[in-house]
Amino acid sequence: GQLGRAGVMGVAYTDKCICDSGGECGCGVNGATVHVPVGGGCYGGGACRSGVATEVSLDGAEYENKNAGSTSTAVTAAVAIAIAAGRYSTAVVLESGEVVTWGLNLCGGARGVTATTLLGDSSAAAQPRVVRRAHHGGGDGNDGGLLAARDKAKVVAIGYVHMAILTASGDIYTCDTGFDGYASALTPNRDRQLGRHVSSSEAALLPGLVGGALLGKVVTAVATGRCHVAVATEEGEMYSFGCGELGSPGDGSPRRVTVPGGRVVSVAAGGKFTLRGR
Repeated sequence: GQLGRAGVMGVAYTDKCICDSGGECGCGVNGATVHVPVGGGCYGGGACRSGVATEVSLDGAEYENKNAGSTSTAVTAAVAIAIAAGRYSTAVVLESGEVVTWGLNLCGGARGVTATTLLGDSSAAAQPRVVRRAHHGGGDGNDGGLLAARDKAKVVAIGYVHMAILTASGDIYTCDTGFDGYASALTPNRDRQLGRHVSSSEAALLPGLVGGALLGKVVTAVATGRCHVAVATEEGEMYSFGCGELGSPGDGSPRRVTVPGGRVVSVAAGGKFTLRGR
C-alpha cells in the first residue's frame, strides 16, 4: 500500500508519469496523485525534496476536524510541502501542517485502522490517513508530550520501523510505525530509535516529543536511518539517538555528536550510517 493506490503486482512497473510541456508531471492513479515540477527535485518514483509545493489528491482520507471533534472523509485535494518514503510506507506533510501517511504505517492511530486491516486489504493500506494529533502534554519527552495541534509539521522522515516529524517551532516528534517490531524499548526491538521513554505499544504509536538534550533546542534538519535518528540544530550542532555508535543504546535519549569542520546545517542517514553537511 505504500504507493498510495490500489493495484496488483506489476502495476507499479507499467504505470507512466505524464508530463506536459511546462514540466509538470502527474504520477499514479486511484489514490494519491502527486503533481510535481520536474525542476523541483522529483526523481525515481516520485520522491521529492522537502520544501517543494506539491498537489496531492487525498480522496477519502481521514481528516480530523479539531474544532468540531468529528471525522471527515471529504478531503479531495491538498498541497504537500514535504515527502518521505520508508520500507513499507510513505508520508507527506501538507501545507496545513498535517502529516498524512499510507502503506503499512500505524503512526497516529487512525480510527479503525489496525495492522490486521492493513495487511488484509491492500486498498485499505493504500488509503491516505491523517496522523492523529493530541493536545500538548508535559513536554518531558515521555508519553505526555504529544504532537500539538497548534504546532505545524514541516518535515517528515521515515526509518525502518519509526517516523520522525520536525515542526515549525523546531521540535522533534517520533512514533512507531507498528510493523517489524517496536521502535521503542519494548520487545522485540530494543534499538530505542524513538529517543524517548514509552510505557506501551499504544504510546509508541502516537507522535511524542523527544526531550532530553534537545529540550530548548531549535531543530532545523532531521534524517532517519534503519534504527537511529540524526538532527541538526539552529546553533549548528548535531545530535543523534537510537542504535549504533552515534546513538545512545542505553536509555535512547539524544546526545551531542562532536564533528570537525564547523557548523552542521544538514544531516542525512542511510541504513547504519550518518552524513552531515556544513
